[in-house]
Amino acid sequence: MQAKPLALVTGATSGIGKETVHSLAQKGYEVMALGRRRDRLGSLASLSKDITTHVLDQSKPEEVEELCCKIKSLEKPISVLVNNAGYSVRGVVEEVPLDAVRRMYEVNCFSLIRLTQACLPGMRKARSGWIFNLSSISGKLTFPANGFYSSTKHALEAITDALRAEVAPFGIKVVAIRPGPIATEFGQVVGALSPWLADSDEAYKPVHEKAMGFLKQVTDPASIPGPRVVSDLIMEVLAKKDPKPAYAVGPMTGDLLPSRLEKDDAAWCSYLCGEIGLDKLKI
Repeated sequence: MQAKPLALVTGATSGIGKETVHSLAQKGYEVMALGRRRDRLGSLASLSKDITTHVLDQSKPEEVEELCCKIKSLEKPISVLVNNAGYSVRGVVEEVPLDAVRRMYEVNCFSLIRLTQACLPGMRKARSGWIFNLSSISGKLTFPANGFYSSTKHALEAITDALRAEVAPFGIKVVAIRPGPIATEFGQVVGALSPWLADSDEAYKPVHEKAMGFLKQVTDPASIPGPRVVSDLIMEVLAKKDPKPAYAVGPMTGDLLPSRLEKDDAAWCSYLCGEIGLDKLKI
């Protein structure tokens, strides 16, 4: 009997990560599911004998390094790596504490890099493998009060582009997935981890109001899909011999994302400020 290929999914306790773990197990993979919440990992493992779980807080480099040592000692290589873990904080550049920015980079970028480094030797030896980096439409555009999160995704896009070329000779495929708004716990986490918004300087309140009003206007809650659309896309791409470098899915990917890619920086700034209403705002 042929051994099942091994997949690793970060941020597996909810949303896109959880759905992807389910889908991979159903497709015949053994799945290592990583996440912070031990209770949720327990319920995830009970769904299939092919799912093993590991508690990992990706904001803590020492925990990431310990997990990387385990990866290197595995008897078989990781065949599919889904770098899904990530979160956002919101606020204008002047007001977000630098420690909060550092922690977000630790989770969204540095731990992702380290886990990828740990998986690559096995993939290179096997001359095959898949790496899915969960970016965002924010990896190609940004909004007021969302600059720091977008910057982590811009960094991820650059890492993905470089890595894709570096490992192509080894038969390893690297794909960026760019979701628009997806119905997960993401928004709740943003609010919980951005307490400074409540004490924002009065001068910035009109900026926040304009930015949040615009986002509400372009994201009709009734049109926001659940995380299954992303896991289904990953499964669809896994079946392709020649995948595209990146795939977008969900709201705002059919209008705002193409608009940003088509416009130069000056045209985009003018368009964005006009759409949000910041072009006429004088404080």
